[in-house]
Amino acid sequence: MVRLLPLIARYTTAALAIAASHAIALRAQAVRGTVVMPDGASPAAGVIIALDHADGTFAARALTDERGTFLIRLTTAGDYRGRALRVGFQPTAISSISVLSTGTATVRIVLNAAVVTLPSVSVRSQDICRGQSADGEVVAAIWEEARKALLASGMSADASPLFAEWVEYERMLDATARFVRGQRIKTTRAATTHAFRSVPWQRLSDSGYVVDTDDGTVFHAPDADVLLSDSFASLHCFHVEPPGAEHRGEIGVGFRPARERSGVSEIEGTFWIDRATSELRSLDYHYTNLPAAAERAKPGGLVEFLRLASGSWLVSRWNIRMPQLSATAPTTSRGRSVRVSSSTLDLSAVRIVGGEVSTVHRGDSTLFRSQGATLAVVLSAPDTVVSRADARVSLQGTDYSVVTSADGRVRLTPILPGQYRLFAQTPLMDSLGIMADPVDVTVRVNETRAVTVALPSAQSLWKRVCGESAASGDGAHLRGVIVDSAGLPVENTPLRLTWQQQVSIVRDRLIWTDQSVTTTSDSLGNWQLCGVPRDVGLMLRVESAAGSGRTAVRVAEGALFAAARVVVRPLTVAEAARLSSVTITVTDSAGKPVRDALLSVGDGGKSPLRFRTDSAGRAVMTSIQPGSINVEIRKVGFASGTLSADVDRGENSLPIVMQRAGPPRLAEMRVFGDRVVPARQAAFDERQRRGDANAVVTREEIEKRSPSYTWQLLTRLPTITVLDSLGFIYAKSSRTSSVLCWPRVAIDGKIIAESDPEMRPNLAFLPPPSEIYGIEVFAGSARLPLDLGGEGQKRTCGLISITTR
Repeated sequence: MVRLLPLIARYTTAALAIAASHAIALRAQAVRGTVVMPDGASPAAGVIIALDHADGTFAARALTDERGTFLIRLTTAGDYRGRALRVGFQPTAISSISVLSTGTATVRIVLNAAVVTLPSVSVRSQDICRGQSADGEVVAAIWEEARKALLASGMSADASPLFAEWVEYERMLDATARFVRGQRIKTTRAATTHAFRSVPWQRLSDSGYVVDTDDGTVFHAPDADVLLSDSFASLHCFHVEPPGAEHRGEIGVGFRPARERSGVSEIEGTFWIDRATSELRSLDYHYTNLPAAAERAKPGGLVEFLRLASGSWLVSRWNIRMPQLSATAPTTSRGRSVRVSSSTLDLSAVRIVGGEVSTVHRGDSTLFRSQGATLAVVLSAPDTVVSRADARVSLQGTDYSVVTSADGRVRLTPILPGQYRLFAQTPLMDSLGIMADPVDVTVRVNETRAVTVALPSAQSLWKRVCGESAASGDGAHLRGVIVDSAGLPVENTPLRLTWQQQVSIVRDRLIWTDQSVTTTSDSLGNWQLCGVPRDVGLMLRVESAAGSGRTAVRVAEGALFAAARVVVRPLTVAEAARLSSVTITVTDSAGKPVRDALLSVGDGGKSPLRFRTDSAGRAVMTSIQPGSINVEIRKVGFASGTLSADVDRGENSLPIVMQRAGPPRLAEMRVFGDRVVPARQAAFDERQRRGDANAVVTREEIEKRSPSYTWQLLTRLPTITVLDSLGFIYAKSSRTSSVLCWPRVAIDGKIIAESDPEMRPNLAFLPPPSEIYGIEVFAGSARLPLDLGGEGQKRTCGLISITTR
């Protein structure tokens, strides 16, 4: 039986026979030497000097530095033989070395000029494993060059150490193994000759490269020590692999397990070597003997090698690609019975762990600097309303996020190669609460990728945010902010917009009809209204416990968007004592909000106030005198009617149910704070029916999406952005780009303790998706139920409410 190692040994012996012979007698236990090129003058860096005892056993080795010098310390005196190994050249023999017990000698070695010529291969050779073959010496010649580079990559010259800066990353891809869904990055700078180390080769030989443990499945990658071990050569068969398009100008040494071992996962792959220089370029491999579901992830790894100008070798880039499997139990129905089949494994995600060397220094000299990949983004806008400036360009699932310049350009550099989903979020889109549509981009190693992203038009944004009113072409969108005299946002405050219409002169008298719509500011004081008339004098009024203020505004003819700012002043004690408000909520018999219902509200002493309900079916009346009010309600397609209600001091709630037949029905009047809290799931269903939350994830949607982690359900929801920072998953409010706001998290109505000084709850510790009944996201305190609201500034950034099953 002929294995690879004996073939290599015979090849090396033949090479030594034709190499130049140097007979050297030394009287020392330390050998210091200088190695020069065949010209006899130029120093030879990165040459391996290996010494063997007279009986052929290995003694010691060293690597020459930039000056071609080396130092080998020996533990015993005696006779030694040696050789100088340089990638791309035949070995240079150093024979008849007699080492005494004292002193240090200096030796000068001139390298052999004979180069190694690698053959051109067009077809794969047969495996060299158990039988002799004419291909054996070809495989051995190529493998010998790879061994030199592997040996050098684990050694350092006896000079100042190398300092490398590298990025270690862990990223999660989706089940299609295409898009990055999460990424963590760590940057390290240290003295090193290894970018990574594997477990000892004995463990890999016994247990394999994929091992199940109590904590999960562990995938091991081979390092230089493993690949150079006798065990690796004895357990694998080798062959010559012809290059494809990705390895043009290279030649490969392929390897595969010599035999399949039950329950043991091995690796098979290829070393790729440059034909012109004989330098080792890369190693790619994949794991064997894994479940069929895991094979869809193409589990394996890549190791790329770098030869520095100093002659040293490093691993410049590496990664391990691992499948994440989940068990599913299919069910079938037959009549009244349900049959559950045995669990099957399915690919739910792909995890990649790896690293890249960015720079290598020795002293004050930079030996290597990676170019890195760059993503250059240019935003194009179809009109002047949507500005390209100050837009935030980000890659989903990562911390890559940059703001564009005035011309809409931005560069993300350096970034890790991969396939991403890019989002370009403009300030206007942020203020409207509209999330950008994703753009799929692929960035390759050391590539500068240019991408042009088309921003949505103002017309499309208007239609998305205003819906029915935009479809009918009725009115503009008006947005703004409520602030106090110090410029701080005023949250959860009702705002009323009024204007006059149907203005006419009858018998020398000016008559008109007052129209009003109301809304409430969110946690950052922001508000917005649709269907606002253009080219009409508008008055914005705030009269609440937070203060009072008013602002006049006019929307230009033909404009789609406009903005206004309302500054409120504090109320006097007398004003606050007289203040009452009523929030009217209008729903149909199915519990759905009724939008644009016309309300006429009077207290018997003044002209009636007219309102229209917003998209949530709400209308807020402020500065109402305590006592009895009359409410007339109309909506096309519903029965109109009139009802009376009593208003107490403070904040009042008036739910109204409209029916398509018969008069409207008045629900009981309640004062906020006296609400009875039902069971947690019933409360969730009731809030969903009323449309309280800005976004809702139901149990049905959870089962449909089948996520691995609960925080993944939050990544597509409006008003929040989910970020991953070295395993700390947190959410921030996306309603503003200038203020950092961290929504709180509640589980079954109880606010969980913030574990971070910046009040960012870690979403990685949420209950698993299998335990979740539903999720609600409240953008701010304006729509936050009182039983979940909390107090003070903790309300302003919103809430993520988790209801368990």
